[in-house]
Amino acid sequence: MPPSRKPFLESLHAIDLRLLGGAMLILTGIASSLLARRFGAPLLLVFLVLGVVLVVGACIVLINTGVDALRSALDPRLRQ
Repeated sequence: MPPSRKPFLESLHAIDLRLLGGAMLILTGIASSLLARRFGAPLLLVFLVLGVVLVVGACIVLINTGVDALRSALDPRLRQ
């Protein structure tokens, strides 16, 4: 593969991951609205809880990534 094509393919991969994430959010929203209707829960409350869960999960991932980066920066033996 020519070296000039590699960044292009990496950007396509990043776009694919974003599209997959968006599609998963849409499907989760549809499923949660169907469950809310079935159990009679207020739809706004369901979406509020769903948003809180997603944001907390994203924050945990970011914190873990930062801690790993800090740990590898402080201890050169951990770099691989």
